[in-house]
Amino acid sequence: MTSKDFVTQEGLEKIDREIAELEERLACTRHEKGEAAQMGNVWHDNFAFESLEQQERMLVKQLTEKKAFRHRAQVVNASPAAVSVIEIGSTAELQFEDGTVMTLTIRGTGEGDPTNGVISYQSPVGKAILGAIEGEERIYHAGGRERCVIILKILR
Repeated sequence: MTSKDFVTQEGLEKIDREIAELEERLACTRHEKGEAAQMGNVWHDNFAFESLEQQERMLVKQLTEKKAFRHRAQVVNASPAAVSVIEIGSTAELQFEDGTVMTLTIRGTGEGDPTNGVISYQSPVGKAILGAIEGEERIYHAGGRERCVIILKILR
């Protein structure tokens, strides 16, 4: 049984863009490799060919992994009625145990960007607050210790 990776619609579109970019890079690399093969001995002392062959293998691996991820990806849309509960796609104002207040958006697998206030549902904080309601305190583990976060307000 294949497990699903939950993503938002934006996350799915990002995966599709990354796949298209990898396919384009792979096509260019293969073209350059063909040209390099014509310039010298394919099997010996053709550094350009060998380098492009290595790059081709790397791109094929990345493309295979990205396509497998795309196959597992399942789009999750936050329901408008669920503003009272944190789910993937929700944005909430949180207060951490040191008093810091942050507004964070919960996104899907690979969509986290903490410097811009976006965390994955698979992150320690993301896991802790899924399903939480306003005013609720949740415990999570980070940095080798137990920490707490309070959901001050669910914004969407």
